[in-house]
Amino acid sequence: MRKKVSEWDLQNDVYIHRNVTMPVALPKISAGGNPRPYAEAENLTNPTFTDQVLTVYQTKWDWSADFEKLRNTYLSSTSNGTLDPGSTPLYQYILDQYATEYLAQIYDNAVGAGTYNSAGTTAASCATGYLTLIANAITATTLTAIATGAFTTSNAVTNVETFCAGLPSWMLQKGFRIYCSWTVFNKYKTHYRTLNGFGFQVGFPGKYMLDGFKGTLEPRSWMGTSARLIAVPDVPKGSPDNALHMGTNDEQIAIYPTINLNTIKVRMLYPIGLQISDLSAIFVNDQA
Repeated sequence: MRKKVSEWDLQNDVYIHRNVTMPVALPKISAGGNPRPYAEAENLTNPTFTDQVLTVYQTKWDWSADFEKLRNTYLSSTSNGTLDPGSTPLYQYILDQYATEYLAQIYDNAVGAGTYNSAGTTAASCATGYLTLIANAITATTLTAIATGAFTTSNAVTNVETFCAGLPSWMLQKGFRIYCSWTVFNKYKTHYRTLNGFGFQVGFPGKYMLDGFKGTLEPRSWMGTSARLIAVPDVPKGSPDNALHMGTNDEQIAIYPTINLNTIKVRMLYPIGLQISDLSAIFVNDQA
């Protein structure tokens, strides 16, 4: 039996840049000035360009296996057919689990609240995550939070609706997604049932329709236990118009095995970087 961990499904939430070998500028253009009544005199304005930079850093996981230690357990199971060596060799079985847990730990610990630290020793040090980028932008006053206050099982629905009411009309009309933690969502669900006689319509799998809004509330494990709400425009999967971007220069985890006597040493590599392409296209609340 394999240990169950979070599944890597970030491709559903972000736009992924592949083959990134150097920092990439994520350009944003804004029109300067405004429309006005006709006049013969010229009133020229210039477009404004602002860029966020996506930087990808390498991550690794080193491990080794001494199969002699497994002689009387897993190796004996393989020889008697309990594990089918023609279907999944034990080495591949172990390797697959490492790959699954590699991406799961990045997903749960770095994508949200991670802070890149080249001298770090944890998954959270592998990349600066979206929650950290948002907190930094709020501190730098380049992003303004909508006030909701803390979440409880008695006010969560009210807080989410207060947040939605603070979104701009263009987003309300276009449609939006709100990412939240399962902690927030469980409080929302409890409060919703209290307000509506224990009725709760989940809508599409993983998407919970918000009453009176063209939007959904979508819990994600990469949000951890955060009370932050992150609203983004509802764009098609894989669209570069997504406000959340990720970079890598490999399609999959790179694997470098080395035989040392009767043991196998393996180094696994996966480069990753995260960035918010347009701070004016996301909206957040005032809870960390």
